[in-house]
Amino acid sequence: ISTGNQVEITGDEFSLRIFYAFLFLVAYSGDRWPFSFVRYDEITDLLESCPKEIYRANSIDKAMMIHYYVAMHLLRDRMNCQIDTTRQFKVALYKACTEESKKSESAFIKKVAKQVPNRS
Repeated sequence: ISTGNQVEITGDEFSLRIFYAFLFLVAYSGDRWPFSFVRYDEITDLLESCPKEIYRANSIDKAMMIHYYVAMHLLRDRMNCQIDTTRQFKVALYKACTEESKKSESAFIKKVAKQVPNRS
């Protein structure tokens, strides 16, 4: 192993965030939280305001994966790494229909905005 060599991972920003979330989850196995800028319980609090149609933790592995993804998303956003706005998704994106869902979505967006200072 040479310290002079560097490893570079390239790809679109959305795919990189998912890759890094999986990498951190596998590397840390949920045994410890590797992110110093945000606590696990802060993300739990953030996700509690997420509309139920988007996120409901039915299992510990799903909850851990989402926590790692949200942390990675916030970190990359703070680093000013932006997801290309022209990126096409093959699945329908969320649209709040009920009044309860609209309120939940609004509360969630406000909480996320507080975590990303350069975007507020």
